[in-house]
Amino acid sequence: MRPETLSRRQFACLSAAGLFGLLLPGSGIAAPSAIETARAVNIAGRQRMLSQRMARAAFFFRLGVEEARHIEMLGDAAALFDKSLAGLRDGSSELGLATETNARVLEGIEAVEQVWEVLKPAIDSTVEARGLDDDAMETIATANIPLLFASDNVVDQLVWTHGKSSGDPGLAVAINISGRQRMLSQKMAKEVAMIALGSAPRDTRRSLGETAMLFDQSLKALINGMPALQIPKAPEHIRQKLTEVAGIWVEYGKVIGPTAAGAEVGPLALTMIAAQADPLLTTMNDAVTLYQELATTA
Repeated sequence: MRPETLSRRQFACLSAAGLFGLLLPGSGIAAPSAIETARAVNIAGRQRMLSQRMARAAFFFRLGVEEARHIEMLGDAAALFDKSLAGLRDGSSELGLATETNARVLEGIEAVEQVWEVLKPAIDSTVEARGLDDDAMETIATANIPLLFASDNVVDQLVWTHGKSSGDPGLAVAINISGRQRMLSQKMAKEVAMIALGSAPRDTRRSLGETAMLFDQSLKALINGMPALQIPKAPEHIRQKLTEVAGIWVEYGKVIGPTAAGAEVGPLALTMIAAQADPLLTTMNDAVTLYQELATTA
């Protein structure tokens, strides 16, 4: 499937990334509480991660690396993305989400849905057939980044809402940045797989280096704080968790760095990435949960 399969309207919606949601003056709709929005920011942020986790799982499956685990990962990630997308729009008692009423956020969710309508059938067919054909491969390769951008736009809007509805906008920023780290852990794994598959290796290596740099800089900012970006210094209990992340990142980076610099991606490198991507994700997710819990006591 070619890039033009995504309609002009879909790409126009994606270009809205970076806009912030606004409650219409005089609408009478109450802004969500800090607790509700912190939960929504966490789950919407997880959608970014899932967009990259699905692509990572599909590409590692294509490479024949732990095929059973990665096809199961692909199906589980798609099911969670689908359920969370509906919950962000319509509310979900299971996920602890209220029905969304903000017009800008709803527009962002609609943009995600438009890309998901293109990507979901390719994933569903792959999981059902336990095989990734060329058309499905091309669709996943084409659509995963637009899905990421659209999902990120929803997070931006929710962060704005949180900042307006609580006295601690820095907490929303910390949840956003730490949640983005989850995505970056999977995006790096995906990019290593793309290089192994021979997909635009020069451009992908450059992107991998940029992704790794953003992860590293963001981790340091979360640990130490960055007032210029409203990122608060991590409380001690979260700092300890982020230090665990940093320890895993050192080992992960031993493959990521050389690969970005031009090293060949052999079976050993793929095995190491497959083994370390999930501990990095899980430990980073623990940190996000700790940030979200702060909202319940703020």
